[in-house]
Amino acid sequence: MKNIFVLVLLCGAAAAQVYCPNAPGELEIPSSHCCGGENGITGLAVFVREYFLLMQLDCMLDIFFDALLFDDEVLEFYMYLSSPEFEQLCIEIQEMPEWIELMNYFCFELDFDPFLYLNTMGSLLNIRHMKHPQNCVFEFPLPWSKKVDQTLIGTGSQPLSRLRDWPVTNQGIGGVVGLIDVLYYEIPHDKGYQLWVDMTDDPNSYLCRAYEKMRTPYFKYMVLRIEQKPEYIRFYQKLNQWGVNFTKFTDDLKKFLWESHYCQL
Repeated sequence: MKNIFVLVLLCGAAAAQVYCPNAPGELEIPSSHCCGGENGITGLAVFVREYFLLMQLDCMLDIFFDALLFDDEVLEFYMYLSSPEFEQLCIEIQEMPEWIELMNYFCFELDFDPFLYLNTMGSLLNIRHMKHPQNCVFEFPLPWSKKVDQTLIGTGSQPLSRLRDWPVTNQGIGGVVGLIDVLYYEIPHDKGYQLWVDMTDDPNSYLCRAYEKMRTPYFKYMVLRIEQKPEYIRFYQKLNQWGVNFTKFTDDLKKFLWESHYCQL
């Protein structure tokens, strides 16, 4: 199980140097004002918060924005993700009844606000926000838009992360695959796996309930429908163009969800 868990975190990567400190990150995920978060972080949000702290999200975000500054292919990748074509794919997914039902399940049954995460990413990528069932408007208090603006207008910003000490910075990070390589090696896989084990010890835990929800035929049908969308096929082709083995990633994810049997007594 450990190998599959690690593989679904990111597509496989080649050897890379670690740039983030070997310590928990400083960027804490705030509690949502909705979806059970009115009284603090509870339910599935506890696992997400602890995992993001392990991932040192603040350092990884700095690496991502530095890659935008110094690598043309990464910038091209970002521009595609913020394009009307990719937005159309996201909007079509957001409007699927199966997707809406899944998001509402996470919100009302698992005390986790997926809209907080989706709409924060939407702001980063210029994607229309998904309507919150409780009409909440809340995003991570991160200066993402400012960083992106500085990157795209070429203000001569200096690297924010430890990439500033990387001798090949001005030659780029190695494209999209190079960025994935670097981020992959920043993930503390052993600690992340142990957190998963601790959180799934009880089959009735919030994390196990989320896992079982995504194992249902209803969710599987939704995924198969998404894979048939022209915009998704185009997205898949673009990733192949940048050298990303997205097929392996999706195959490993499907095995993890539909061929494995975790969270059972």
